[in-house]
Amino acid sequence: MPRNIDITLYRPHRGQQRILDNKRRFNCIVCARRFGKTELITSVALPLISPAVFEGKFVGIFVDDFKDFAQSWAKIVDTYKLSNEGGIISHKDETSKIIHFLNGGVLEVWSIGDEGRKDKGRGRKYHRVIYEETQKIPSHILEYHWKTVARPTLTDFKGEAFFIGTAAGKDNYWYELCRNGA
Repeated sequence: MPRNIDITLYRPHRGQQRILDNKRRFNCIVCARRFGKTELITSVALPLISPAVFEGKFVGIFVDDFKDFAQSWAKIVDTYKLSNEGGIISHKDETSKIIHFLNGGVLEVWSIGDEGRKDKGRGRKYHRVIYEETQKIPSHILEYHWKTVARPTLTDFKGEAFFIGTAAGKDNYWYELCRNGA
C-alpha cells in the first residue's frame, strides 16, 4: 500500500512568484543579495522531481565550486528528506553530489569552475539545468559549458534552463546571456 509523504515547499515571495509566472524555456534570473536564491533553487526550481506532479525527471545543477553549493545542498536534503525519514530521497551521495528519488528522478550537482572540470555533465540527459551563482563561473568556461555541454543535455526532453546569480559587470558571458534573454 502506498504511503503518504508530506513535503513542505517554500512559498515564493512576490519577486520569486513573478519569475515563476513568467518563466520561459531559458531563464536568466539576476538577483540581489538576500533575494532568496537558495529557496528559489531548492523549492521553486526543483519541483520537477516531486512525485506529486512529475515522475522521474532529471535535473543537473552546475556551480563554480561545491563549497558554494553547500547551503543549497543541505536545504534540498532537508526539504525532500531521506525515505527512512519520511521523505522522497531513496539515496544520496554526499561526495558525488547525486540524489536519487523514489520516483526515479535524479538530481546531479556538478562543479565546473576550472578548465579541468568544464566538461562535467557531458552526455547526460536533463529535463532542467540550473546554473547557481552563475556570475562566479569563469566567463569562458560558462560560455563553453552552456554551448557545448549543458545545452545539448536538454535536447532529448526539450528541457529548460535557469541561470541564477547576481550582477557581475558587463564584460562577461553571464551579462551576454542576460542581455540576450538567454
